[in-house]
Amino acid sequence: MKTKEWLKQQAEGIIKEWDIKGLEHADIQFLKQFITKKDLTILDLGCGNGELVNHFSQLGFVVIGVDLPEVIEKITEDEKMGVYHSLDLNKDEFVNGKYDIICAFSVIEHLYCDHYLLNNVREALKKDGLFLVSIPTKSNVSPNHCRFYPTEEWKRLIDLYGFEVVKQGYFDGPRLWALKKKGRKNEDG
Repeated sequence: MKTKEWLKQQAEGIIKEWDIKGLEHADIQFLKQFITKKDLTILDLGCGNGELVNHFSQLGFVVIGVDLPEVIEKITEDEKMGVYHSLDLNKDEFVNGKYDIICAFSVIEHLYCDHYLLNNVREALKKDGLFLVSIPTKSNVSPNHCRFYPTEEWKRLIDLYGFEVVKQGYFDGPRLWALKKKGRKNEDG
């Protein structure tokens, strides 16, 4: 199990990465493909500097950003346009609402408990909701990643947690996936 110090170092590394690269605009473009109506509720897991949260909040969507406390506290009140919550995605639940879209761009490979996240996402999505996630390719794995997902392993994992692929793409390194819950009879959403 990773220590609290390790998690803090991860957060600091991610903040530096965000400061240098900014949000991959391919992520925003990928998300925009799935915006079909104005009253969507979007949850951005690992929201970093809040760029995605702020962008879609300005467009009138309900957007909630979630990240580690040490990441959220670096976002000034003047920079916050959406709603922000501090959570550790390795252990904290976020099923306090049902979401149309849940994003986890450049997040899951940093978690030591990816199974916990996938279960929470499944529970938090509305019946017809989408989970948009990016995972690194072998060529862009970094030392602060807990794991790498070969394509076949990733497909088995998402199948195990009850997701099916809607769309996938490759943009500037990471693989982007749009997933939906597999349908079940009498599932409420």
